[in-house]
Amino acid sequence: MTEQILEEETIDRRKNGNMKKEPRKRKKRRPLAETVFLIVCLAYPLIQLAVFYFYVNLESFTLAFRKVDADLNFQWVGFDNFKQVFSDFFSKDSVLWLAFWNSIKLWGLTFVISTPLTMLFAFVIYKQYRGSKIFRGLVMLPSIISGMLLGLIFKKFVVSLPGDNFPAFLSDSGWIFPTIVFYCVWTGFAGSMIVYPNMMNGIDPSIRESAILEGCSALEELWYIVLPMILPTFTTYTVTSIAGLFTTAGPVFLLWAYDAPNEAFNMGYFIFAQSTRQGAATWYGYISALGLILSAISIPLTFGVKAILEKADPMNEK
Repeated sequence: MTEQILEEETIDRRKNGNMKKEPRKRKKRRPLAETVFLIVCLAYPLIQLAVFYFYVNLESFTLAFRKVDADLNFQWVGFDNFKQVFSDFFSKDSVLWLAFWNSIKLWGLTFVISTPLTMLFAFVIYKQYRGSKIFRGLVMLPSIISGMLLGLIFKKFVVSLPGDNFPAFLSDSGWIFPTIVFYCVWTGFAGSMIVYPNMMNGIDPSIRESAILEGCSALEELWYIVLPMILPTFTTYTVTSIAGLFTTAGPVFLLWAYDAPNEAFNMGYFIFAQSTRQGAATWYGYISALGLILSAISIPLTFGVKAILEKADPMNEK
């Protein structure tokens, strides 16, 4: 009752203009030394962001409409670089088309082979079966060794295999691409073997216990409980891999350097090799135009797959 009377008196005083306005609190000024410290701390990363991200990407975009000679003289040529890229794409025996198709095949085969194996390996570690810790160490071994060293060891091992009993994996046209796929699958488990088991450990133990009481087998637990619960993580991995569809080169440069056979070409290797070999400056405009074309393909593809996977996630159902 008292609170109601006070509230009515307050309303009457506001109507009569008798209510005093409270003075605004002045904001405390930040000390000069603290402001200088923040500026110094932020200056370096902001300069790096401006130079190595905004400037580089803007320069790469404008290069698509210019040509560069060996003396680094720039000339605006409009859409000539794009015309040349499309001409090379659809020419007879086009290396560019072969590299484009190999990139798609490499991603597709690696994804189809690696995904079920990754889930099974992660589930074994999550369930803590006997020997799972040793198994985890063996799976992550390729990530512990330097990538360059691992590639050299792999190359030495493959080359040293006796020719009578094994095919020439690095020179036989029928075995070159399967060898690249095998290497990508073999070395591609490390990151997922850290993330997926940790995500599985975050599942509420009561869900698992109730499933076991209902007679759920290990494979049923994986399919009906674990996979739906970690689908957002799977979506993130899938989307990021599609975003790098045309930039992933695999072990091609490690195994062949600049002398890779046509069967080994993919877009990532083609772009890297042409932009770093001797006299690469003349390729800058061409590579920039090619990069914009590939971005126009991969960006909507990435967002489309992301939308499909998010819609398929049962946790997003309303």
